[in-house]
Amino acid sequence: MLPSRIIATIDFVIYLKKLIRHTNISIISIALECGFSTDAQFCTIFKREIGETPRAYRILRSVIT
Repeated sequence: MLPSRIIATIDFVIYLKKLIRHTNISIISIALECGFSTDAQFCTIFKREIGETPRAYRILRSVIT
């Protein structure tokens, strides 16, 4: 993978993490807005990259009160 592609991927993952932590946007809405076909596809990839599901990530790390 090219370095520019790696950086773009890292930036995208950081963006997804921010959306999950700092907004109340539903996981399915985030998935569809970011180009995933389904929320299941998004959840699978997110878990592979981050180590936990988007829902678990939101519950454990949300900054919204």
